[in-house]
Amino acid sequence: MTKDLLVRGFDDEIHTKLGDAAGKMGVSLNSIVKDAVDKWLEAKSQITKKHELIMYADNEALRNLLKSMHRITENNDIFNTCCGPEDHPGMQYLVKHGWFNGTVEPYKNFLENPNTYGKKLLKKIGTNADKEQLLVLAFLTGNLAEKKSVSDSIDFCKWYDDQNVEGITHCVADVKDILSANFEDVLHLFETHDQVFVAKRDSLYKIHVTKENIHKLFLD
Repeated sequence: MTKDLLVRGFDDEIHTKLGDAAGKMGVSLNSIVKDAVDKWLEAKSQITKKHELIMYADNEALRNLLKSMHRITENNDIFNTCCGPEDHPGMQYLVKHGWFNGTVEPYKNFLENPNTYGKKLLKKIGTNADKEQLLVLAFLTGNLAEKKSVSDSIDFCKWYDDQNVEGITHCVADVKDILSANFEDVLHLFETHDQVFVAKRDSLYKIHVTKENIHKLFLD
């Protein structure tokens, strides 16, 4: 049974432009609106899949970030999980606030063989996840960069991407452990993530990294 839909904010100018576009396409205005709604509903029904890097400036920035993320997600239909060394302040905060600890013990095995360890970690999280949407805050990439190298972090993140893990994964790392590497490795690590952010104090900054032609320097 069809229903009428009242769309607020559609002034005469927008209505006229949509009407003109519909006329040129040979379709009705209603069909354009319905198609837009159908696409939105389809997108909302799909499980999000993102793998992002968040670097924090210091422990204050980390705590502010985690407090905000916990506040936003605690009452949503999201399975919150974290993984990393138990002495990391981020792990201690999240576990204290009820996040599932996906870390597999002994943790030292991660540094010895990240990919093998990663398979066990994903199995543990997958077995315990009881909600449709998954959110992972992983302190693995930063720890691997600190204890071994950013190059090792790149290899692990590439492997993780190949696993096609559904949900949202944020690799959380101390900015000093990442930016202390050579610049080529830093860029490669950025490229292995969908987006890159830096948390400073109580703000979050997005880093845009795109490869450009030299001519871009002379264009608007």
